Amino acid sequence: MYKNYNMFQLTLPIETEMSFPENDIVFIINKLVESVPQEAFNPYYSQRGPSSYHPKMMLKIILYSYAHSVFSGRRIEHLLKDSCRMMWLAQGQTPTYRTINRFRVNPHMMEFLHILFVGLRAQLLEDKLITEDVIYIDGTKIEANANKYTFQWLANTKRFSQSVIEKSTALYEQLVSEEIIPEIKRESGHELTSEELNQIETHLGHKNDALTSEIETTQDVETRKTLRKERSKVRQSKKAIQDFKDRKIKYDKQMEIYGDRKSYSKTDHDATFMRMKDDHMRNGQLKPGYNLQIATHNQFVLAFGVYSYPGDTRTLEPFLKSIHNLYGDIPEYIVADAGYGSEYNYTMILDEFEKTPLITYSMYLKEKQRKYKNNPFITANWEYREIDDYYICPNKKELHFQSYRKKRDGYGIQRDFKLYACEACVGCPLRSQCMKQSTNPNTNKRLFKNLTWDYFKAFTNQQLSDPKTKHIYQKRKIDVESTFGNLKANLGFQRLSVRTKSKVECELGIALMAVNIRKLAKISVRFRSLIRKKPSNSKKMNFDVFFLKELKSMSQPLFVYGRRMLWEVSLTYISYINHNDTYRLNEIEIKKSLYKMVEFFDEVSSLVALNLMFKFDKSDFEKLSQLKELYSDLGYPVIEDKLENRLNSIYRHNDYYILLLIKDDKIIGFSGMCKMYFYEYDGEYMRILAFVVSSKYRKRGYGKLLLNKSEELASSLNCKAITLNSGITMDRKSAHNFYKRNGYNNGTLGFSKLITKSL
Repeated sequence: MYKNYNMFQLTLPIETEMSFPENDIVFIINKLVESVPQEAFNPYYSQRGPSSYHPKMMLKIILYSYAHSVFSGRRIEHLLKDSCRMMWLAQGQTPTYRTINRFRVNPHMMEFLHILFVGLRAQLLEDKLITEDVIYIDGTKIEANANKYTFQWLANTKRFSQSVIEKSTALYEQLVSEEIIPEIKRESGHELTSEELNQIETHLGHKNDALTSEIETTQDVETRKTLRKERSKVRQSKKAIQDFKDRKIKYDKQMEIYGDRKSYSKTDHDATFMRMKDDHMRNGQLKPGYNLQIATHNQFVLAFGVYSYPGDTRTLEPFLKSIHNLYGDIPEYIVADAGYGSEYNYTMILDEFEKTPLITYSMYLKEKQRKYKNNPFITANWEYREIDDYYICPNKKELHFQSYRKKRDGYGIQRDFKLYACEACVGCPLRSQCMKQSTNPNTNKRLFKNLTWDYFKAFTNQQLSDPKTKHIYQKRKIDVESTFGNLKANLGFQRLSVRTKSKVECELGIALMAVNIRKLAKISVRFRSLIRKKPSNSKKMNFDVFFLKELKSMSQPLFVYGRRMLWEVSLTYISYINHNDTYRLNEIEIKKSLYKMVEFFDEVSSLVALNLMFKFDKSDFEKLSQLKELYSDLGYPVIEDKLENRLNSIYRHNDYYILLLIKDDKIIGFSGMCKMYFYEYDGEYMRILAFVVSSKYRKRGYGKLLLNKSEELASSLNCKAITLNSGITMDRKSAHNFYKRNGYNNGTLGFSKLITKSL
């Protein structure tokens, strides 16, 4: 027996919302979009023309369509008349496909997407689906909506442009030598500018007019024939100059489009030709596309960026800066594959962002192989004598240090090398295995060592050997790679439908948000609202004033950072602001979260509680055990008796100063200084002889505070400069970067020699 199915029976209208499951995807989309403040939609409002569709409704139907793998504007329009969920989201309104297409690439769409990503991240953090300490970064190539055969290559443009320069210069010199045109004033002897080509064309035009007038006034046949030949040559030259000028303008415009790329598509100038994994012809065909970068955690996309670079290396810095601008900070651990491993990227993350990169390099896995470790002809396996600074090759020959070298890579980034060379490679029986690239039998083996790169390789190996960070890195593949699988395979988004980078960013942002929504729907996550109905006689609370009032009532150290904190809290709760008169913010919940953030600033608050003592006091001799620990952190372990004698001698000297950094009655750092006279200038300067902060309190701002106080002391004593020495070992690299960030220059080299047998 069939269930009742009668299309002609009269029925009453049913509320469609009631028939949807409680965790249906339409409710997630509805609550997510409704969390966007009303002010964000104001740029769409226009006082001209007929009433437009509300942006909230448009955004909801587009997100729902993308979440169900419907990307065509015409198919979205069809769903509005066919799907009850789309009807409910649109409340019966039916915008056309043209309206839908214009809306999803509107310049204001990126503002919506940023608010949605910020609100989603705040909700995921509250639901404890993600944490704030790590992000996983990777990239994939998305095929552009461009003709795959309309390529333009930088090498061809340079070749054609050089041909125009050579031919135009040769023609100009010929015209001047034959006295057809006068010599013009040139800016450069290398090439003719567009203005100079215009001058040449003008002179040729005048010459052509003069010859035409002369032909008309001349009666002699032979003379007229000669003048016509001369005029024909002038006209040909003028046509060639016009062609050179047009081609030069064309090539200059192409060079502007290239930027720092090597190709682009004629049908989408922002698209670059890249090698795609989806190669149906199996010939390594290049296709126009974009490099999509995403940052994920627990397979949720937290940020994205679209770039025209084929490789991932150059995208990391702008992508991290965009994440920092969006959220105000970036997590402690940046996890990525070997495609991002470069000296510049390691330096940028450690120095500029002061975070920890968990990024491998290209040879990381190969260096772990037994075959690599046992190969005697790989220079990384050669014996190194640190005292005399030389390497020993497999034939027991010595490669001594020759000079410092600087090289620039393909992206123009400078790197420093030490050059080592052997002096006896001629006739070596192992030469063919050691110097495979050399064709000259009289050359010797040269070895370039990049100490900075070696340091970063050692740092990476150390980080990935630690159980905690190793476990974090091992999650990379199942986290970010799965997200690309959800986007391309499950969602079916493999090719763009719009052109130009700004529109591509909008479409990819919508697609990635659809991936997040699908995942939320699968794990049945419900948004926990912080709003409740207000009594009829209550007034709407002013959100910003409330937070400002709470911040002012707190301690001074917290208020110093109040602006940043207020901004972060506002971002966290931006999805809970509702400007409808029937709702108000739950003050109790917001206060609880605000007090949690107060705990986050405890370390900042403690900075103000520090006691800085500008003179080492006798009572501090009772804390020698604490100073002994600091000496160990500095790399010079000492016993207490010797330390006491040493400090007594320093304490009695009027030009020596010890600045102590004390927290909770414990010495956590000190700066030992000496005031000296210049030999080469007039006046005095301060020299820092010992500077250390306890290893337990580093990267919290204490070192910078102690250094600033040292400079203030030097300034109060009328010192004109402050100097210090630091070791050149790899473990001092972070200290060097710290001094550079605080304005210290390393323009000199230091030398030392032991006069006694030991110190």
